[in-house]
Amino acid sequence: MEQRRHLIEERPHRLLWDAHSVSGVVFGLALFVIFISGASALYRAELISWADPVRREQDNPRPIDELVAPVLAEYPPVPGADVIVNWPMYERPHALVRYPTADGDGQREIIAIFNPSSGERFFSERFSGRSSLSQLLYELHFFGPAGLIGESIAGIIAVLCLFAVVSGVLIHLRKLPRDWHTFRPARKLRVALADAHTVLGMIGLPFTVMYAISGAFLGLTLAILAPVVLVLFDGDREALQDLVEGYTAPKVELTEEQAPMLPFEEIARTSEKHWKGAADAGVVVVEGYGDRGALAKVYGAA
Repeated sequence: MEQRRHLIEERPHRLLWDAHSVSGVVFGLALFVIFISGASALYRAELISWADPVRREQDNPRPIDELVAPVLAEYPPVPGADVIVNWPMYERPHALVRYPTADGDGQREIIAIFNPSSGERFFSERFSGRSSLSQLLYELHFFGPAGLIGESIAGIIAVLCLFAVVSGVLIHLRKLPRDWHTFRPARKLRVALADAHTVLGMIGLPFTVMYAISGAFLGLTLAILAPVVLVLFDGDREALQDLVEGYTAPKVELTEEQAPMLPFEEIARTSEKHWKGAADAGVVVVEGYGDRGALAKVYGAA
């Protein structure tokens, strides 16, 4: 009786081989973009400083209120607006303030970026072309320019990557004890490449599986949770976020009464006193800025 050459029947093996090859070639091109841009994103802060020499000078940073106050005075936030202030951090070596302001009969968003040392100020229109390389590489890692659709596509590609790994293991499983350490560079180019494919694929197997599972989870989480929010939370995304994070943030209740706001530095210092083990505050969000019922949220690293 002729011994079976493969672990599964000949026809399923051929179909699996074809599916493995097609998924590896077609979606491997997208994975190449994801891997290269992901590796580049690790140096995002360095790319920002390289692309914008102004930000290389970070000595003696000025107080955040000294930077932000002139913008708030020149472009007042609309009543009850959310004002977001970012302190300089490693991945973002500039200060930032963001909020909506009145523009005729409508509104427009103000995004002011500051050099924390010199105080030099840029608005979003001018800043959009500065250091865009680092942002582009970062977003390409998950096809961010296409929004939720792009992230979902990246998640699907990660699932197909996992399929390629599993199918490749099934294809080579019977011959793995012999093939996983066989490398014949002196043979024909096709044989040498096939050996390298098998050997390197087995060496990188744990890492590839980890990349595929984590990429699928991160890329498809929002798409999977969207129907959950609609069915179980009546479309309330904040309710789901409260459940996942384990706490419920107080809801801001505007009184429509004007009141002076505390300086952002004071808000950050006050929160740090009550937040044991926390590092410096990184972001302060004032919901309902200028209203007596305003609420401040402080984000930092524990």
